[in-house]
Amino acid sequence: MINNISILALIDRFKRVCYNQLYDVNFKKLNKEFVMDIIAWRSEYQIGIKSVDTQHKYLLELANKLIESKSKKEMIKNVMLLKKFTREHYRDEETLMRDCKYPDYLTHKKEHDLLLDKMDGFCEKMNKDDLSNDEIKGFICMWLLDHVFGKDEEFGKFLHLFNQG
Repeated sequence: MINNISILALIDRFKRVCYNQLYDVNFKKLNKEFVMDIIAWRSEYQIGIKSVDTQHKYLLELANKLIESKSKKEMIKNVMLLKKFTREHYRDEETLMRDCKYPDYLTHKKEHDLLLDKMDGFCEKMNKDDLSNDEIKGFICMWLLDHVFGKDEEFGKFLHLFNQG
């Protein structure tokens, strides 16, 4: 759990305080307010697509490994694992979106691309010792909370209706 603050309240606060541009946030300031703890999987995170829910659960496990990283070497390894699996997850999710003709596909894909670009930038900065552990951990936590447990939920609802029709 994140310091006994509900996930929805945290997302709302994040958006109000820090959401200047898509994922362009000063996480140093954010991390003075919040200590990033392990994020536990909860049933309400499920979007109703078994394959996607399984991937989301694994993304959360990888993010938690990143949060627990004790050294730069371990952190780089965990960021690379998370980035690799995120690419695979996005590929699978985007295939589902195209197959059901999801109307927000292009917007969603653009956000995926921006997130991957941001992760690439973090990896470059980490290799140059130009990024703090708290910045990467903060970004990953907020990305999971906002995108995976927010935007993907909208897609899950659409796909559920699509499959019924």
